[in-house]
Parts: sequence; C-alpha cells; structure tokens
Amino acid sequence: MTRTHFAAAFLLLAASLSVSAGVPSTWLFNAKWDEGLAEVALYEGQLLKYGILRDASVDLITVREYFDQERLVKTEPAQGKSVMPVMKQNLTRRIQTGVYEYVQMASTFNHRGTGGLVKMSLVSSEWCGNSHVLFQKGRIRISNYMDDRGTTDIIITDGKQPIFYEELIPYLRQNLADLTEGRSIQLAIPLLSNNPEYRVVDGHLRARDLLVTVAYGDTTETYEFADDELRSLLSFHNNKGEYLKRRKYIFLDYWNRNRPGDEDLLRK
Repeated sequence: MTRTHFAAAFLLLAASLSVSAGVPSTWLFNAKWDEGLAEVALYEGQLLKYGILRDASVDLITVREYFDQERLVKTEPAQGKSVMPVMKQNLTRRIQTGVYEYVQMASTFNHRGTGGLVKMSLVSSEWCGNSHVLFQKGRIRISNYMDDRGTTDIIITDGKQPIFYEELIPYLRQNLADLTEGRSIQLAIPLLSNNPEYRVVDGHLRARDLLVTVAYGDTTETYEFADDELRSLLSFHNNKGEYLKRRKYIFLDYWNRNRPGDEDLLRK
C-alpha cells in the first residue's frame, strides 16, 4: 500500500468513526492534514517569569505523522508495516530574562483516530541547566536539575490519566463544540518548566462561541479559536496579564525550508 493509498483508506475509516463513535471530524480528520504540509502559527506577547511580565515569542507547529506502534517514534507507512496515525504539535517558547534566555519546547502526539494523548516530550533550557519530561505508555519520567530532585518516575493508574496542560490546545480544538455546557477535568499543571513537578488539580472548561475559558486553581485562561473547521488558535490571555497574539499563519513544508533566505517566509 502506498502512502497515498494509506491516507485515503484512513480517511474513509475516520469518516465512519466520526459517525459511529461521535468523534469530531472537523479537526483530527480534516483532509488539509493529508496535503503534506505543516500548520505554522507564530505568536508574540508577554509571559511571566520571576514575577515579571516579559516579551515572549511562541511558535506552534502542527502536522500529521505516523508512529511505529511499539517504539512510538516517527516512521513511514509501508506494506505490511503496522503504523499509528498521530497529530504532532510542537510548541517552542522563548523568553529573555536579563542576560539569559529561556528556550522551551513541548511536543505532544495525539492519536488521530481517538484524539487521546500517545506521547509527550518536554525540555526547558537556560544558562542554569536543563530539565526534561517524557510521557508514554502510562509512565512519566521527570529529570529536574532543581532542588536536589533529580529523576522521578511516575506510573499513571489505568483510567486516571489527566489532561496535561501541554496538550490543552489540541484537546480544545478537538472538543470545542462540546464545551458549551462546561466540563470538569483533571488537569496536570504545566510541566514545561525549568522546575517541573507533576501535580494534578481540578479544572473546568467552558466554551462561548469561539472562546474557551480554562479555570484551575487561581488561574483563569481564555483561548480564542478561528471560525473554521481547523479551529486554529488566534490568541490567548489570562487573569495574570499574560497574553499571546498570532502574527503569522501559513502552511509550509518547513523541513525543506532550510536555505539562506527561507527565513523571510516567517516575517510579517
């Protein structure tokens, strides 16, 4: 089976799943993802660091991929090969703090058939050091250079997997239409940090038109999504003064755009 035939067969299966199991078809199964391009969305705004609002940039890359079923790493479809279709979201974040910069990245992979989180990989780096987190197959490994913590392994009991903060955007894109009446969730607080710690809190989601409010602890966040089937993120703000606004949105084969001058594609 060729890659094109595999994609076509998957879309037919996805269409039947969306009818029989109530799985939203407008985001996960949209044919746009099978055109071989990535959604590239660039944001600018201010985020808190050390209690101060600072200029920040965030890049959000969303693209269809295929996973090896056992190793949960990127692979290519081939005849006789068992693969898992996933949607990858890469979020990169840069915040300058005085003389040094925070460079942080979160990669999430959601199963394209169910929307469930399959894998998550996070890394935070700055001049003091780096911390990283890996979630897969019900296990979390946190490597934290702060406060004598070192490496921690956590096993999530079956049926107890929370919504991770880092997967909120794909989760909201998938479930936007179902949140008008509100939804209570168990939310793992942000792990994309120089000092990551796994902790689960009660959260609540509610959608009004294309705005979704996410409340947990003393934090209330608002996400604004585009009025189309892909439901891309337009902006973000919270009750602490943080905000991000989208400045660029394109579809791009970014992996082929690495020559001098290609950076002009990302300018306003």
